[in-house]
Amino acid sequence: MNLWWSVGQLDSTAFLVTLANASRVINQSHPDKPKESPEAVELYTRSIQCLQKRLQISTEGVSDGVVITILEMAYYDASNPKPLNSEYANFCCSFLSKISPGGLSTWLVW
Repeated sequence: MNLWWSVGQLDSTAFLVTLANASRVINQSHPDKPKESPEAVELYTRSIQCLQKRLQISTEGVSDGVVITILEMAYYDASNPKPLNSEYANFCCSFLSKISPGGLSTWLVW
């Protein structure tokens, strides 16, 4: 979590994902509450909306902030107790292969 907290502060859209993850983790520490808090869902939805707008701008679509946001969303989804949405996973892999000569494998070394 410390890595994503530091990385999330580099971009406003990624920070929304960081906040959503923090809200979800806090909510999961209470056994009587649902696994996904309404606040986490709202923050994550806002981050998706921001990301969609940024992807429509050619120069912004491949910015460091967009890459950070997509990686952070992938982490968020992978750590979610529900299964990863395969359409979203395919989108992440496709995006990373377009912006990175080595494709997804170059991002998985760390």
